Order: sequence, then C-alpha cells, then structure tokens
Amino acid sequence: MSANQINVRRKELPESNWSKLHLAVIFAVVILLGAIATFAVVSFSGGFNYSSAPLEIVADGKRQIIRVPANGNLQEAINRAKSGDIIELASGATYNEIILPKKDLTDFVTIQSSNIKQLPENVRVSPKQSKLMAKIITRGGGKPAVQTADGANHYRFIGIEFAPATADYTYNLIYFGAEGSKLTDVPHDFEIDR
Repeated sequence: MSANQINVRRKELPESNWSKLHLAVIFAVVILLGAIATFAVVSFSGGFNYSSAPLEIVADGKRQIIRVPANGNLQEAINRAKSGDIIELASGATYNEIILPKKDLTDFVTIQSSNIKQLPENVRVSPKQSKLMAKIITRGGGKPAVQTADGANHYRFIGIEFAPATADYTYNLIYFGAEGSKLTDVPHDFEIDR
C-alpha cells in the first residue's frame, strides 16, 4: 500500500467526530434510563414491599389467627384468610391500601386491632383511643384505603382507623363498590365497628 491510500482511508473514517457522536448518544441514553428508574422508584415505592415482616399464623380451633406485625404485608394476610379467620393488626401500626378479594366465604373474616379488648363493645370510640387502633391508609392518587373486588363479601373491621397519608386528593377512604354489571358482582356483608 502506498502512503496515499492510507491517507484516503483516514479521510473516509473521521473517527474523532464519529466516536464523539456515539459517546453523546450513549450518555443521553444513560441519563434517560436513570431518569426513568428514578421516576419508577419514586412513583411505586411502597407498592413493592421487599422488607415486610413475616406473618404469624396460630391455629385456634377451626379458625386461624393471622397476626400481621408492623411493617407486615396485610394484603398477603387477607389473601390467605378463610371463613371465620381473624387477622390481627398491631395497634399503633400503619398499613397500606388493601383490596378485599372475592372468596367463597360463609362466615366473616375479621380484621381487628391487637388491642381490641381495650375498645369495649357498644361504646363509641374517640380520637383519644387512636393509639389502640391499627391504621389503614391511602397514599393518595385517588385510591381508597380499602376497596373491594367484584363479589367480595363477609369482611369485618373492628378497631381500625382509616385515613389518608397525605393531603393528596381522595375520593373515597373506603370503597365497597362493583365494576361488574351482574348482581353477583355486588359486594355484600361488611361490618365496620369501633
């Protein structure tokens, strides 16, 4: 090869400009992916519960008592519960939004505070007793703290406080509604006490 041919090849491949363009594109893609990842973590934090404390399940005759500690997964407990079971939430603890699923229940699944005995029956509760209750919150975005799947039935809440976590808008703190068009889609048999 002659020296002229080498020079021609160098003119055909302007490496310095081409690699600067590649680096700029790669840098822009990395910045964009980082922004998307940051948005996802901020938007969905709390929706991913990697560090939830384990449930404690105790047999009590024909039913189970499912104890959900602070930082436990309440939705998992609800999904596991059967007719007559009790889900006991730690008083003073806060739990995220839940969906009550449709199940073949013939008796209530009771979701109650661990300090239920200090909240006497047939007596109206007051804000002073809030520390004796567990709290189910909505983190906003128009989502209720408790909502039902179509056809959900036989759920009871005793000594539970429902509240928004932020000043974000909330349409319903509790939504016992149906999206379906059949009578079997209508949720039924719910109790909220104390």
